[in-house]
Amino acid sequence: IFNRGVVDDKTLVIGMDTGIIEFSCNASIKVNFSVPVDCPYLLNHTGDIGTPSYLNHLWLNMEKAWLDSPGTLALIFARALSPTWGHPQLNWTVPIRYLETDIAGAVYYPEGIKFIVVSFPGYFGSEDGLKARRWCKQRGWPMVWALGGDRSKLRPTIDPPSKETYGFSGRFVDVMLKNTNVTATSGDMELFNSVWASMALQREMHPSPDGGVAYGTATKYWRMMQDGLSKSLQVEPLRAGRCENIQASIGLNGIGDCVASRNLLDHH
Repeated sequence: IFNRGVVDDKTLVIGMDTGIIEFSCNASIKVNFSVPVDCPYLLNHTGDIGTPSYLNHLWLNMEKAWLDSPGTLALIFARALSPTWGHPQLNWTVPIRYLETDIAGAVYYPEGIKFIVVSFPGYFGSEDGLKARRWCKQRGWPMVWALGGDRSKLRPTIDPPSKETYGFSGRFVDVMLKNTNVTATSGDMELFNSVWASMALQREMHPSPDGGVAYGTATKYWRMMQDGLSKSLQVEPLRAGRCENIQASIGLNGIGDCVASRNLLDHH
């Protein structure tokens, strides 16, 4: 997740993923990928650009461009304003409906990065997960784990499309790093290490082509973390007006406090 205080003044925004426009609307490209979008509308509005501070018109562009699901904008606002994060839940069609942001300039480490989000099924209990932690420790970045959705069912080319829904709401702070303003208990550390070992064993016993743990199995261990970890370590994305120091904050925890990067707190 980029540090907006560093990148906002060099960021451009467009109303849809440009890859979707290219693959769905460029007839010269032969790929097994197409989604129901209004190509004439999109191709007539390729010059509609915004910035992080001026993008309201792009939400309307996005709403008009999708042919099969009017109400995308209403759903986005419903999730943003819901008192319970992750509701209403989403199926595969919604996560690909977003405003694309492109940074038109160089982003320098470490100040250009706010924190790192790592896939729990993909990397928890793995050597690559350890590498990600070491990288975050070296750079002073907080690291959070996220469950996400079942990637095998979140592909727009699946026919018929999956109707399963996901909250996309769960995150928790990596308890082995000490670079946020929340502290893990000994019980948190014990649970973390136990689930790490279990996920590592799953990778060894049931290897998958992408190296991850099967989503159903990972979900079981994720729920163990949700049930056992201190609420102060479980975070949801920021809400408008909830944190005084937006530049340093990475989310709200389960007791309503702002979780922040110590490194950024020291600089603000």
